Amino acid sequence: MAPDYKDIRTAARELVARLGGGASTYMLDRIATARSTGKPKELDQAYLLLNEVENLLDKES
Repeated sequence: MAPDYKDIRTAARELVARLGGGASTYMLDRIATARSTGKPKELDQAYLLLNEVENLLDKES
């Protein structure tokens, strides 16, 4: 099942609201964890979320 991009966008907005520029670092940590646990679905979702977080942060700067 494909991720719902609306949910990804919402989650990214919440992360940026809570963590500001630290949201990228937080997502990179999540990606490392997902990679080490060998869970491809979580890894894919984490990359999608990181991409959206970075897009939001670029728009703010």
